[in-house]
Formats: sequence, structure tokens, C-alpha cells
Amino acid sequence: MIDYREELDFQIALVVFLVRNVGENKNGKKLLTIEKLRFLILICLTPKKLYSVISKLTNKDACCFEDVCYNDSSENISENDLKEISLLISYMCSSGYLKVVQDESRFIAIGEAASGVADSLCESMPNYLSRNVEILKNISRKSESLISKACMES
Repeated sequence: MIDYREELDFQIALVVFLVRNVGENKNGKKLLTIEKLRFLILICLTPKKLYSVISKLTNKDACCFEDVCYNDSSENISENDLKEISLLISYMCSSGYLKVVQDESRFIAIGEAASGVADSLCESMPNYLSRNVEILKNISRKSESLISKACMES
């Protein structure tokens, strides 16, 4: 069985979805540092871990996690996982899908929010992501250290 989460197209779509939907707060402040984006990508690729992180960082109930039809037994985030995500981010920057800008002492990931391609990519996300956008926004507002701790403990 092919796991769609390992496909480059899906991973690119996921990053575009995250940058587009949780990249800014209501006031337009950019939220997604490279480190936050790396952890959000990893937890979104593993619904079991996403559910665990949501439970630890928010008081919200997540929905649509019962549709998982593949092996979701990964328990720990490894250095190799983080390295692969860093390579994905680097590839997306070099291909023009993503841009990294310096904001004070932080490096922030931004994308093309008005792109029609971004619209169709965002609409194609699995239910467990698209139905939990508000919760993902809530997580993206947390500090890098809180997100990292929640990821490593789950």
C-alpha cells in the first residue's frame, strides 16, 4: 500500500496549506518560524501525533481522526525526520513555492497567499487537516519550545 504522506506532491501541498492557513495571526503578524513550520509539518504528517499535540497544547477537541487508513504507529520524531523536512523546505524555497525572510532575529516562512494553485492545493487536504485549521492556528501561536516539547513527549 502506498502511503500518500510520503509523496513529494502531498508534502508540498501540506506546506502550502500550513503557510496559507496558519502563517499569520489576525493582525497580519507572521507566525511561522522555520522551526515551528518543521514541527507542524511533522505532526500533520502523523495524525496520531497531531491529535496528541492538540490535546497537550489546546483545550479544543480535534475531529476527523477516524479516517486513517494506513500505518500510523510512529511514536517518536527522529533527527532524520527533521532533516527530511528541512530538505523539503529547502527544495520548496529553491523552487519558488516558499520564501524565507528575516524578521528581527527570526527566520519566517512565507508563501503566495493569493495564488490560484494555493487555493486548489488547500482544498485537497485530508479532512483531519482541513477540519482542524482553527486548532492548527492556535498551535502556531504557541512558542517554538512549547510545540517542540509537545512533539517530543507525544
